[in-house]
Amino acid sequence: MAHSNTPQGQAPLRPAETIWIIGGAVGFLLAMFAVILMRGSAIFLYVQDPAAVFGFSPLAGFISNLGVFALFAAGAICVFASYHVPARFGLLFWAGALSVMIAADDFFMFHEFLAPRIGVPEIAVFGFYAVYALGVIVVFRTALAGRAHIGLYTAAALLAASVGVDLATAYSQTQVVFEDSLKFVGLMLWAVYWVRRAHLTLAAARARVFAPEPVASPVMVSG
Repeated sequence: MAHSNTPQGQAPLRPAETIWIIGGAVGFLLAMFAVILMRGSAIFLYVQDPAAVFGFSPLAGFISNLGVFALFAAGAICVFASYHVPARFGLLFWAGALSVMIAADDFFMFHEFLAPRIGVPEIAVFGFYAVYALGVIVVFRTALAGRAHIGLYTAAALLAASVGVDLATAYSQTQVVFEDSLKFVGLMLWAVYWVRRAHLTLAAARARVFAPEPVASPVMVSG
């Protein structure tokens, strides 16, 4: 007889949840299709792979995409892990949220293209990230202090250098290669640091939960 690996009575996805998710996904698609049609665009441009639509190599931008995927993964892992440790809205949650925001920004070119179109200058977006990161550092300064976190400091320095190159130098192919190379290395370091930290935090929480209770020493009574 086959046995399920899920806890008894618990389903990963219940029938009602399945219906809600399908309904939400279909609703999202219909809303997006309506917006696209109102803008006079073709729907297929937004649902098909860009390489197939525009006829360029599917490997175009793959280095940039790898950095974004790593950042998304690290962010999702940190947010997931934060819900399985005592400090639910602690360092892992806020670092994970920042990672997801930056990944979405990079993938959809928010600070470069979308934000200026709605009147938000690029420098303001960078300023928001800087204030957010500084707030995390101040609030969790004890958990981030020490030589054990040199990988995180190096990642932050590389990402800051990438932003500096973006803001301080004129656009050129050389500038793009240099800037995005700094960003890629920084994102790899950032992602590995936070995934490893999430793993260590979960392992420590699990060890505390399953630690054996201390056994009381027998008391000798003299007669």
